[in-house]
Amino acid sequence: MLDIIALFIKVNHYKTFNEASVKLNIPLPTLQRKIKKLEEDLSLALFYREKGRLRLTEPGKSFYSHCLCSGIVNLATH
Repeated sequence: MLDIIALFIKVNHYKTFNEASVKLNIPLPTLQRKIKKLEEDLSLALFYREKGRLRLTEPGKSFYSHCLCSGIVNLATH
C-alpha cells in the first residue's frame, strides 16, 4: 500500500496523470488504475479531474495531510 500512497503523493505534485506517468516512467493506464484502486480502497475521491489537471478534493487534502504528518510524504519525495 505504501507504494500506491507514494504514487498518490507524486501525482499530486505533478498535477496531471500524463506528467506523473512520464516523470515516474509508469504507463499512464497503470498509474490511473492504481490511483483509482486507492480511491476505491479508501472509499474516497482524492482528486477532481478537470480538463487534464488534477486538484485534491477536501478528503484528498485531509489524506495528504495525514500522509504529511505520518512522514509518508517525506519517504515518497526522496
